[in-house]
Amino acid sequence: MSDPQSTAALVIVGLTIAMFTYRLVRKKSGVCGGGCACTVKPKTPEKEIKTPK
Repeated sequence: MSDPQSTAALVIVGLTIAMFTYRLVRKKSGVCGGGCACTVKPKTPEKEIKTPK
């Protein structure tokens, strides 16, 4: 396994698995901090814009 290409491929696969695992664990916490593709967004106070009738 001294082939550099095989070593690089294993490193890339390992990093990919680590990233997916990290994202999965973060999603299970139930807290959306924004910056994701979920439909639940954190509530932020917004100024109410009143339109004239």
